[in-house]
Amino acid sequence: MSSFLEVLGAATRLGLTSFGGPIAHLGYFRDEYVVRRKWLDDQSYAGLVTL
Repeated sequence: MSSFLEVLGAATRLGLTSFGGPIAHLGYFRDEYVVRRKWLDDQSYAGLVTL
């Protein structure tokens, strides 16, 4: 349950503070999920984005 709340909190914070179009958001998401939190590696993130 705590991991769900952690993901929800990160996504909510990004949703409330991010600005710009879709390209900008992809950069914000990558910085948060790949670089900062290390939840995904670059290859996994790229695979999700291409869906």
